[in-house]
Amino acid sequence: MKKLGIAIIAAGSLGLSLSAEANEAQTATSTSIENPIKFSGSFYSGMKNISSGKVTGGSTKTLIGPFVQPSLSLSTKGENYSLNVGYTFEAFGGAGIGGGHGSSSKRIQDNGYFLNLPSIALVGQFNDSLSMLMYAEYASENYTGDQSSNYSGIATIADLKQKLSDSVTIGIGYSFSRSTSPDSLGLSDDYIAGNSNQKAFASIEELKAFNSEQLKAFNNAFVSPTQNIHVGRALAELKIGKASTWKTYAQAGKIINVSSDDVYTYRWNNDLSTPITSDLSLWMRYRVTFSDKVNSTDLGWAHQIRANLSYQLNDKW
Repeated sequence: MKKLGIAIIAAGSLGLSLSAEANEAQTATSTSIENPIKFSGSFYSGMKNISSGKVTGGSTKTLIGPFVQPSLSLSTKGENYSLNVGYTFEAFGGAGIGGGHGSSSKRIQDNGYFLNLPSIALVGQFNDSLSMLMYAEYASENYTGDQSSNYSGIATIADLKQKLSDSVTIGIGYSFSRSTSPDSLGLSDDYIAGNSNQKAFASIEELKAFNSEQLKAFNNAFVSPTQNIHVGRALAELKIGKASTWKTYAQAGKIINVSSDDVYTYRWNNDLSTPITSDLSLWMRYRVTFSDKVNSTDLGWAHQIRANLSYQLNDKW
């Protein structure tokens, strides 16, 4: 099964869509401005389980391991808008489980990755209940083992949200992504590749050449991507009790591949968060994705489970 996916990394409806498995930034609007520009940060840490396979049978691949995810942001807000510019870094290392892995690809050192993700989000408030989010990100993910899973790409999201009550919000959205690798943005979190193309850098010259290729990938993400991805989605947010929040979205779309058959893709994502203290929260996710390749009877599946603590840096840090 080819490595496929959709990058929707969004903090609210998610995905911190794609995020892989995305990180979506949204701030509340205000009628007055006390601090024109605010600097803030957060830190996530926890465990992640990623599995993939085919509905028609065959080997299943599973990774489980810890991750850390620090992020920083600059934000400003006015009477009917808010603007957020952020940067997120994520590091993960997981042990392989299941018959779909080769013997070497089960090792933690062969299944780590480093993700760099700058983003920008603009929220416009039309009235007390209707708002729109415009979001864009660039993501670059590099693996410690299988270099064929590395990717570089961009994604944009437009969400329109209607607040029905103090506890219920619904919305619709559209996302467009383009990627320069066999994995589309954010899907490496959902599909675990083998270790057939593992690469070790034997010299500084090889490392420099690799870094040069990464710069080319950044440019190609805008000029000549290997994948273009169109996705529509419906989303909902529900306040539970006084403080907990459940956010969910369902989406469907098409991955248009330049050099291979296209793929129809479907996803259901759920995020549940509850505060422990004013700065510390518990956050959990379950996500399932299906990939239906054109001219093939294989239906691929992937699911992701996350459980982590989130610490929000306060104004005094």
